[in-house]
Amino acid sequence: MACSNTFGLVTGAFLLGFGLSEIPKSIWKNADWTTRQKVLSHKVAKMAVKLDDAHQEFSNAIVVAQATSKQMSKRDPLRRCMNVIDDMVVQMFSEDSSFKPQGGRLGENDMDYDTDEKSMAVLRRQLQIAREEYYRCKRYAVKSVDKSALGFGFANFF
Repeated sequence: MACSNTFGLVTGAFLLGFGLSEIPKSIWKNADWTTRQKVLSHKVAKMAVKLDDAHQEFSNAIVVAQATSKQMSKRDPLRRCMNVIDDMVVQMFSEDSSFKPQGGRLGENDMDYDTDEKSMAVLRRQLQIAREEYYRCKRYAVKSVDKSALGFGFANFF
């Protein structure tokens, strides 16, 4: 009798574990279409805000790189570093012709680059980080829009 009680308790605890209780919980949460629509709309709106912020940051990084390039003379010893950054910007535009930098604004500290290789490396890294963040946010935004579109589309057929 004690063995059967122990077996029942252990089996019940196993069945109520995270893995097996998550499926009925997700089915229950997704059963109400109005709540699901609100949740998915909220996720899409959050991702749109993140994408807009990342786009603005990427645009600012491009504007800073272009302004720094224009300020630097052709005979500057660091021009080779700036040429690498300029080539990187040109490559970014050729890879994604749909990206249009908008509203890039220079802040107070954006043009505070010294005339050394370390500051050019910081500028290049800032441009890379902004690019990676933008494309990461873009990928997640597209994924959340697709998920919400699929969620809304099946509601009409069933």
